[in-house]
Amino acid sequence: MIEKIKEMKSLMIDEDILANIFLNYSSYKNNDIIFLLKKQFSIKLGIEIKDIKLIGSGHIGFGIDINKSTITKKNVGDLDFVIINNDFFIKIYEKIKNNNYIKIGNRLKYKMNKDQKIPTFEEAFNKNYKNDKLHLRYVTPDFFILKICKEVDKYLENNFGINLKTSCCIYKNEKAFLKNQNRYYLSFLKNLKLEENKEEKIEKVYGY
Repeated sequence: MIEKIKEMKSLMIDEDILANIFLNYSSYKNNDIIFLLKKQFSIKLGIEIKDIKLIGSGHIGFGIDINKSTITKKNVGDLDFVIINNDFFIKIYEKIKNNNYIKIGNRLKYKMNKDQKIPTFEEAFNKNYKNDKLHLRYVTPDFFILKICKEVDKYLENNFGINLKTSCCIYKNEKAFLKNQNRYYLSFLKNLKLEENKEEKIEKVYGY
């Protein structure tokens, strides 16, 4: 995927590269299996496959240090899926809030901003919600989507012998999703250097 990203840098701005990677590419490998996992989530959650995207190291094949903008790992540690759907976002938010599914009694182990105190789970959940994102790491383990993730984990292991954990979060719209990916990956992309000139890269992309 790194070489593909370098090719894209000859053709488009960094923001468009991220949109292309996460909206247009399914995964850096195992696309057939990823499709079947999306189908499992689609059936169990009652949403369309097109609304489900794979992100993170499972999608691009490597992880990055967000502070240093460098590659930190090449092995896939888990499979992080997102759902981009306004109606589903509203439905899940109401279910979480109305049924007290947010974790209580503890704080996160890290700050969300450098000048901020370490937030509670509820504060972290609400901060994400204001950015049109529902992050399920802040809800209790008995929430139904987390149970579905475990069912998909078993499906993955039983059918393909792959022992990876799946996770899921929800975005209200595509704009919010891309904004979050830009926040995480843009510094890395800006520091990624081209090894060949523009003309050579365009020939490699289009094959002429």
